Amino acid sequence: MNKKIIDKYTKEYGVRFSRRQKRKASLVLFEDMKDAGYEGTMISGRKVFSKAENYLFGNIKTMKTVIVIPFDTPQHCFWRRVSYYPLNGNKSANKSVLPMFAPVILLYLMVFVMLWIADHFVTSPQLAFGISLFIYFLIFFLLYLMTIGIANRNNYNRYSLSVATAIELAQKLGKDEKRKVGFLFTDKNKTRYYGAQLAVDKFIQENKNPDFICIDCIGEGSVIQIGYNPNMRKMAVKLKQKENIDLVKLSETMRMQNAMGVFSHAVVIARGDLDKDNELCLTTTCTSKDKHIEESMADDVVEMLYNYLCKLS
Repeated sequence: MNKKIIDKYTKEYGVRFSRRQKRKASLVLFEDMKDAGYEGTMISGRKVFSKAENYLFGNIKTMKTVIVIPFDTPQHCFWRRVSYYPLNGNKSANKSVLPMFAPVILLYLMVFVMLWIADHFVTSPQLAFGISLFIYFLIFFLLYLMTIGIANRNNYNRYSLSVATAIELAQKLGKDEKRKVGFLFTDKNKTRYYGAQLAVDKFIQENKNPDFICIDCIGEGSVIQIGYNPNMRKMAVKLKQKENIDLVKLSETMRMQNAMGVFSHAVVIARGDLDKDNELCLTTTCTSKDKHIEESMADDVVEMLYNYLCKLS
């Protein structure tokens, strides 16, 4: 792997949470993909208060396989351990309820306690005014936390290494492969995966139905798995090239609140460790601990994808 590219997207542009941060990083992304021989376009849309901006590289009329990489980064969870399941969106959502909402509930309680103290014990107008200001600040912070969230400052494994991996793969592909292989960097990778849905709508509009290969977290863990939708086992088998790679058929429940529920003709590559239920799990994402990756793991993914895509040409 190109160390310079990895450092660029993990350290310099590793926080892609706000719209300004995403656009700043996208300028660098367009330059790197152009150097790799790819021209890019934006697929954007707005829904109520949500706006998504995806970046698609390649000729949409000729691409048969699309490599999908989440481009944004998750919010920070004020929790010691956050369980993320790359192949099971429903379980990820269930496990993130407490880390996401415990701070919100705590802030609610603080507001009520401050109101009770101000009503029963405070007689000084100056002190009452100060408490009121503090309560307003808490309410504002609470609303901000609930609607927007706070950016996680370290996102090496989720999903910065995946971005660097895609660029490395794009640089390796030959002219013939570049015609048939596209790269899609998606926005709003949370809950309903609005960015992914926008991209699917664009392909339908162009009357195209390519295969999708999603790259999730690949930088840590002792187990690498390829999850596949029920109709995509044949593709997963061809993609697998080593005995130590597990194939996992994704159930309807696992595809809920996951990009695999949006991309029907799709497989996903992810790495992590197995939990007590024998499911692939990561515990450092959305926390300050997400700053340790093994670059050699990305090399394995690049090699696997390159060999697969070359055989399709």
